[in-house]
Amino acid sequence: GGGPAGEYRDATGPTHASAAAGTDEPRLTGRRAGHAAAAGPLAGGPATGTFKEKAPMIMERLQKDFGVSKEQAAGVVGSLAAETGGFTKLQEENPRGGGRGGYGWAQWTGPRRREFEAFAAQKGLSVSSDEANYQFLLHELKTSQSGELQRLRGAKTADEASHIFTGSASEGVGFLRPGAEHYGQSAKYAL
Repeated sequence: GGGPAGEYRDATGPTHASAAAGTDEPRLTGRRAGHAAAAGPLAGGPATGTFKEKAPMIMERLQKDFGVSKEQAAGVVGSLAAETGGFTKLQEENPRGGGRGGYGWAQWTGPRRREFEAFAAQKGLSVSSDEANYQFLLHELKTSQSGELQRLRGAKTADEASHIFTGSASEGVGFLRPGAEHYGQSAKYAL
């Protein structure tokens, strides 16, 4: 289901053209306290803005930084949005097995969460910032998760890209590898 290739849909709203959605400039804030404020999209301070504001920017950056198609970028954004309730819940609610649970766009857990926190601190970025989340996503796709990027490149549709990127803990594949499968939720955002 969904709209034409290269489009995304938030879980409750209509389909929006991927890179051309909206003309409002996002209102994302600067770096954490003690650092100069950065203006513009995906700046380094606490995450603000809506799914409709963030999705086109993230898709555009993924296409530019990795040369992926609009459909592949939409699948990634859909998967990340499903993990975070449309980029509104960075901390996992009711984590399985105790502990701190997942945090960030990809709900990084355990060692990956600690790596994310250290990465953001080294860059002087708040872990809640869109920029820290994007940069760590970029870092992982270039290093420890580069195999998942190669798998993603084979996707022809946003739905297929979302399925590949989300993956499964039980199958041991995918970038996200959630313990509880949620492909349907990812597809709602991706298509």
